Amino acid sequence: MAMHSICPDITLEDPKTDYSSSLRIEQYRFSSHAAYFAAWPSAKYLPFLAVRQAWIQDSLLPLTGTCGKAIPVTVMRIRYKGNYYQTLTFEKRVNAQKAMDILQEHCPSAVFGPEPVGEERAAFLAALSPN
Repeated sequence: MAMHSICPDITLEDPKTDYSSSLRIEQYRFSSHAAYFAAWPSAKYLPFLAVRQAWIQDSLLPLTGTCGKAIPVTVMRIRYKGNYYQTLTFEKRVNAQKAMDILQEHCPSAVFGPEPVGEERAAFLAALSPN
């Protein structure tokens, strides 16, 4: 299985070996170097060196059809180099927290918590994005 970094200028030397030592949390896998997820046509990964910010929030996954119902889920929003975002959706909040704990352990320079709103947002993003 080929694996590609979603941040092309930051890659792992041997993602297959790293993947084999990763921990599965719902449909994702987390190692000490990256988060892995299914994508087409091959698996993708987010190297932890690219992570700038992450937070967990409750959300809803809408069901198709006309019933207007939605399933409650927990999402982890990860902002990485280049001001891009990756959203990981978890069925259980406890699993999202396990993933966040791994990120916090292996991404010491990242900010953990949601972005501020209003006037504070621009200063916050400027401070986070030296590159």
